[in-house]
Amino acid sequence: RKSTKTQITVVISSVTVKPTSVFVGSLEVDLILSNIDLVMKTARASFVLPSIECQDPCAPVHGLILFSNDCSGCTNAFCCSNSTCITECGSGCAAAVACFALTYENDLMPTIIFQSVSQGGSSGGTSIRMRIKNFPLPVSESDLSVQFLDDRIIGSVIIVTASEVETEVVIVTPSITMKEQHSIIYSENILLSNSRPSRFLLFPFTFLETPPSLLSVYPTSGSQIGNVLMSVKIANFPISSNIGISFGDLDVPQDQIKLEPSSTSALATVTFKTLASAATGLVNCKIYPKECPFDCEQAVSFQFYQAADVQIMDPVPGQCARLSCELSVRLMNFPLEGSVDVVFHDTMGYVVLSFSKIQVEIAGSVTIVAFQSPARSGDFVCNLYIVSVDQNATISFPYRSLSSLDSVIIGVEPA
Repeated sequence: RKSTKTQITVVISSVTVKPTSVFVGSLEVDLILSNIDLVMKTARASFVLPSIECQDPCAPVHGLILFSNDCSGCTNAFCCSNSTCITECGSGCAAAVACFALTYENDLMPTIIFQSVSQGGSSGGTSIRMRIKNFPLPVSESDLSVQFLDDRIIGSVIIVTASEVETEVVIVTPSITMKEQHSIIYSENILLSNSRPSRFLLFPFTFLETPPSLLSVYPTSGSQIGNVLMSVKIANFPISSNIGISFGDLDVPQDQIKLEPSSTSALATVTFKTLASAATGLVNCKIYPKECPFDCEQAVSFQFYQAADVQIMDPVPGQCARLSCELSVRLMNFPLEGSVDVVFHDTMGYVVLSFSKIQVEIAGSVTIVAFQSPARSGDFVCNLYIVSVDQNATISFPYRSLSSLDSVIIGVEPA
């Protein structure tokens, strides 16, 4: 120990006499215990080392143990550093010499020189810049750990600079559950080096309740048939807990709820798919940590508009007695600012004719889509792909195009 005296005990094997003197560096120290076990041929020497002043980290200090008073040539332990004790101590003393090395460590407990902040939000992510005196020199960032509160919630540590004299780190707080408290004050959070856990640092930090806030919801509306992929961004959300989502009176299944890998407690992105509903209109939604679903003020609420599904109205065009007819399709519940792609497929599934981004005509609550049929005869399937920001739908119906050579039943009288 650098700061005070240290009692050292050395055990030496393959000897037949007990130690007579000990040198540590240039200093001869007093033996407080010296004995020999002749059966095991081991000797034991105990002595007290004084404190030392050295630049951190201290270089190893060599020691020399003598087993004879005839080794007058040895007056210090420097010969142990370069293996010259046989020459310096004399040939008659060679078999009665043992060398060892000691490392002095800074044993003073770490103290805080500077701490940038002492409180932060319960959602975590607060950066605490800290300068520390006498902190054990860390081997790497993985050698450090920081623990908060009684239940030892783990934070993260980034090393800025490190030496035995002064170490500077940045500690990032974890998210915690406030358990219906508005603040939690704890003065014995722990920063320690795993290689020297006995020299830990205690520091104060106060967690304040930080209610989450809703940043964005996309999309805000969609079809009542559900299966619309939602993305919700939330600030200050406790991502350490399991997430629950209520969609109206229903709970979204857990396997449909995803937390984006890049999410942090400061900014979390939650995705899920909407559920089908028999009704249309606004649906009240809520995202919450399952540890405290409704009473701990950690939930966020928003509304989602479920629009009625797009429907085709009668009469549906079924056939034309000539090639390339002008067709008109009437639709209910067409989405605002929607567009339509029309594609005709033959009976083998091949594309026969397609139109992109067809302009539509709105007549009251009805939307009219007009386009040309294929300029060839045959049976087809007409697909209307309806696309909007919030809602996608597909309308399909069969269609037959006839040429002038095809026989057509115009009517049957009487029916």
